[in-house]
Amino acid sequence: MRAGRACSLFLAITFTTSCASERPSAIFLDETRAIEIARKEIERRESWGDKTLYEARREGQEWHILVLRVDHAPDGTEVFTYGGHRLVIVDGEGKVIRYILGR
Repeated sequence: MRAGRACSLFLAITFTTSCASERPSAIFLDETRAIEIARKEIERRESWGDKTLYEARREGQEWHILVLRVDHAPDGTEVFTYGGHRLVIVDGEGKVIRYILGR
């Protein structure tokens, strides 16, 4: 009987500690944080400066951030550069998992 209790106690402690040490599979990011991560990736790879427009959309545990390069015509109107867009995909932990160039 004592051996059964000891075994049960051991299993309960082992199960509790192993579950407590596991980290969640994803830390859910909000839109603001996802855009900030995409902004840093654009700054690292491109020389667009502040000529960017960001649009984020949640896809499951990922964020898909469309980044558009915006220039200005002489009259001040916004002009979107052909091929001047990128798609940055960020996973739930805040890691950039894909960087897709515009065509």
